Amino acid sequence: MEYILDSDNLSETEKIGRMLARAIEKEQVILLQGEMSAGKTTLTQSILRQFGVEGYITSPTYTVVNEYESEEGEFFHFDLYRLESEEELYDIGFEEYIDRGLCIIEWPERANDLFEQWDPNTLIKVSLQKKSTAENGRTIKVEAAPAFIERLETFWKGQNL
Repeated sequence: MEYILDSDNLSETEKIGRMLARAIEKEQVILLQGEMSAGKTTLTQSILRQFGVEGYITSPTYTVVNEYESEEGEFFHFDLYRLESEEELYDIGFEEYIDRGLCIIEWPERANDLFEQWDPNTLIKVSLQKKSTAENGRTIKVEAAPAFIERLETFWKGQNL
């Protein structure tokens, strides 16, 4: 199932991230797709803030993964942009991260074969596309299992973030 959200500015994109966090179950994996500067890291920051992560949150472009902790648990932010093969993910122990906490993955298309094999109930695919009508506007498409989309719709309609 899919759900489309529109954001006209940075504040609305952050609000969408908080709402996504409220609908997420910890055993899920978030795949963030979008061109450079589409807002993937901004969305990640607001998701992690909703889970109580404090401090500096940045994209792990050169380190591949950044680890965060809060009272809510462990969180792992991956950036696969610089990967040359899926094997590099296995080399850093990717499978162990999945078992430890919530994983947010930027540029998942670099490891498409890996994610295509996963249970679709655990994946949340989020595509961000810049709008031409607003400088910081984004169209955000969320594809996930029906149960997740239903939770997402409930939070979006409630708008109490």
